[in-house]
Amino acid sequence: MSQATMRLADLCDVVTDRVEPEEQPDAVYVGLKHLETGRFARKGEGRATETKSSKSAFRTGEILYGKLRAYLDKAVLVEDEGICSSDILVVRSRQDVDPRFLLGIMHSPQFIEHAVAGATGISHPRTSWSHLSEFHFPDYSPEEQKNIGDFLWLIHRALTASEKVVEAGESLIRVVTRRLFTYGLCKKPTKETEIGRIPFNWDVISVEEAAYPLKFDARRQVPKSNYLDKGIWPVIDQGKNLVAGYTNNSESLVYSEDPVIIFGDVTRIFKFVDFDFALGGQGAKPLLATDEFLPKFLYYALAQLDITNRGYNRHYIVLKQMNIPKPPMNEQLNISMTLDALTNKIEYHKNKINTISRLLKRYLQIIVEDNNLGRQRREKVIQ
Repeated sequence: MSQATMRLADLCDVVTDRVEPEEQPDAVYVGLKHLETGRFARKGEGRATETKSSKSAFRTGEILYGKLRAYLDKAVLVEDEGICSSDILVVRSRQDVDPRFLLGIMHSPQFIEHAVAGATGISHPRTSWSHLSEFHFPDYSPEEQKNIGDFLWLIHRALTASEKVVEAGESLIRVVTRRLFTYGLCKKPTKETEIGRIPFNWDVISVEEAAYPLKFDARRQVPKSNYLDKGIWPVIDQGKNLVAGYTNNSESLVYSEDPVIIFGDVTRIFKFVDFDFALGGQGAKPLLATDEFLPKFLYYALAQLDITNRGYNRHYIVLKQMNIPKPPMNEQLNISMTLDALTNKIEYHKNKINTISRLLKRYLQIIVEDNNLGRQRREKVIQ
């Protein structure tokens, strides 16, 4: 590869074909909500009947690029025909130019930074093709473009495959959880209760009787943490991620000899934690299981509750008043092990997605590095 550079405008053009939705009422409609951040293919679609004003038409092999809030990094390669939102640019590659390569350029961190720099407007910042088209990157031959496109799509397929496994696994665990909490591990005679049908040998108990808050003074005990050697502890908050960050402040450490269930008083998210941690945010409430419950079973029992806001700003009051099933201890153990097996499979693929995503992000960065070192890095990644 030479040190010469080229502009995006040298390899593609914006298509401005306009279509009235009523002319093609059954046509596929793609809006910004159908484009996911950092993904190469769209997820979901609508129909032209859902829209009113004139739209842009797109065809197979073209790129749809979201020009509104360019920092969201929305660009996909389409495999069908349809119409799209006016906030989406339709980009068509020129002859002998691999559109997968162009898509990679548009997802690179440098291109995103360039796009954001050219955005205008405060509440709804939009970038423009006149600005995007001036983005410079290394001058690749058609063969090099194809090789890059092949590698990008190899990563894309691996990422998509793992995402489908996670999606199917999460759907399966919801079904399995409902069944286990209705019939147990094997289908048994059931009885009707205030929480629905459960096996005859199970009881119903309130959350307040099943779990109690970790007292404040219990957090001030001398920690016995595996993180002591590093001098840092994970910070747990009420967000979706288990670990929100790290701290070296031992005064904020939460210590318990037993596993702790974190309840997000605002987000209504539950987390199971079996290591020492620091608590981030007042809305994150640490709960302990009573002697009648295995901590992991209690976590699964709480996580399947439908907690709605009944006029309170916080949800812990609602949670305490709700009821959950109480099976015998041996059934709690077997149910927990079953759900653990499914959960661990899902977590494996989530970790795989994170690893692949990091690889993709790094590769997207180096394909636009305009130097020999960038090329050496690309070749190393491919090898």
